[in-house]
Amino acid sequence: MKFLNWKMLWVLLWILLLITACPKPEQASFTLNLQEAAPGTVVVASLKNMTGIGAKVTVAQKNAQIVSTSASTVSFKIPNVGNDEIGEQPVIIQADNKSASGKIKIIRSEFSLDRGRASRGEKITGTVRGIALEGAKLSIAGKTLNLTILSKNKFTFVIPNTSPSDIQQVWLEPKNGTVRSVNIEVLGKVVSNRVSVIVNPAKVSQAKALLQQLGFKLSTALQDLGSNGECSGEYAEIDIGGIPLGQALERLKALEEDGTLLYIDPVSDWDTGSIDHIGAIGANTAHEINIYGTGVMIAILDTGVSPHSEIDSRLRTDLGYNFVANNNNTKDDFDDKSTNYKNDGHGTAIAVLAAGATLGVAPAAEIMPIKVCDSKGSCLSSNVILGVCRALEKAPDRKNLVLNLSLGGDTQVRALDAILRYALDEGVLIAAAAGNLGLDGSPAHYPAAYLLEGLVAVGSVKPHKNYWIPSDFSTRGKYLDIAAPGEFLKSGSPNGTSSPIYDNYRGTSFATPLVAGALALWRSANPTMSPAEIEQGLKDSATDLTQIGCPKNICTPEAVGTGLLNLSEEPTN
Repeated sequence: MKFLNWKMLWVLLWILLLITACPKPEQASFTLNLQEAAPGTVVVASLKNMTGIGAKVTVAQKNAQIVSTSASTVSFKIPNVGNDEIGEQPVIIQADNKSASGKIKIIRSEFSLDRGRASRGEKITGTVRGIALEGAKLSIAGKTLNLTILSKNKFTFVIPNTSPSDIQQVWLEPKNGTVRSVNIEVLGKVVSNRVSVIVNPAKVSQAKALLQQLGFKLSTALQDLGSNGECSGEYAEIDIGGIPLGQALERLKALEEDGTLLYIDPVSDWDTGSIDHIGAIGANTAHEINIYGTGVMIAILDTGVSPHSEIDSRLRTDLGYNFVANNNNTKDDFDDKSTNYKNDGHGTAIAVLAAGATLGVAPAAEIMPIKVCDSKGSCLSSNVILGVCRALEKAPDRKNLVLNLSLGGDTQVRALDAILRYALDEGVLIAAAAGNLGLDGSPAHYPAAYLLEGLVAVGSVKPHKNYWIPSDFSTRGKYLDIAAPGEFLKSGSPNGTSSPIYDNYRGTSFATPLVAGALALWRSANPTMSPAEIEQGLKDSATDLTQIGCPKNICTPEAVGTGLLNLSEEPTN
């Protein structure tokens, strides 16, 4: 009997040892990728000791929509809640007969920018609350922007050089969540290093001290506006140094709010009506990364090109020729009787737009002047044929040659078709005007209408409200490849010896050299690409005008090709 009792005791002891030796089931738990989130935001839970397959989630005692599941995660959407439920709320995840609980702070989503005004090309910092930035998309005026995430709540982006000026909405679209937007004023053509202010006359000494504390100084003496009402203050300009303009305006805003400064504004660089064609097509971005068209020659087959300070020593008259008079005088003698200017020229203005030092797209390219058109603008196809062959003969390197053909007509010339095809095979780049008969039925305009890979047919657009639309005169056609500004253009005239600049050049003739200059930039950055490849790159990088406001029935491919010439992203070194 004693033996049995001891035996039973040993059995009980072993059972007790086994029970204590077996590990207890580990408790299910999870961590969330966000500590606070807004209704509609997708939150990812990383699970421990439980599976996400078939999981159910409640937030604030409400069923949450499951977005995705895996063996170790579950993604769910924060449900809509009432105002009294904003704040910390329980999160319960149930799966595989297990349950885990945690907490999340429900907030109203927030999206803000660190400044209310900014120049094109300026880097902006955005801040969010309750929004997941991973996988989010950002856009302005229909253009998707590159978004650099700094932290869970901060990111940066750059205002595109092609962004329309004035108030624009910046849209933030989370991968799974509610789309939010905030306004920013995109500054157009302004002076980059100065700000204009009107100082409260009763706070002049205070204003100077506060400006100094902020790191600014007056770059001009105070000027009494000399009157009452809005003209009762003191005008001055502030040197902001190297600070981005939008950032400086934001920093100064406090002095406007407390009445020390009555108005704070950028110094807008207005003119008589011409547009900033360099900024409109993003050429300044290419220049900022040292792409200027160095080593490329642009042959201007036109009314001649006269010496001008914008092109100076880069005008290669030694290579040019006058096929109208059969001599070496390649000066521009065109006079457009429809303008108020006398001897305003044609070829000279085109050369300046293509390669001018300040007004040109490719300011390092050389110009070969080939006169094939007379003083009235008549351009015989025979002269054009001779001119193209002259350019091919005299170019130091055909692969570094661009032909600008701001001319044409409604009748095909097979010889020119063949010669241009040969030129393209030799690596020559070609830009040709689409024509100015948009209001007259848009007949095909040759040589732009030749179906040659590598020949870029150029239409004209003009500014309208905050976007671009086709110029009325610009010829429509299925052969159109791309569009460029062709109205309100400022360029150089051959009139006199002072190298004047005139406003309001218009026509596809003047849109074309912007593309010719762009081709020169592409060639200098991509010496081995074929004309067809460069043409495709030019078209692929164009701004889709329907995405920035132009109605689709107006900005059709026949009217604008693939869109507005855009050099803000391509080419790159």
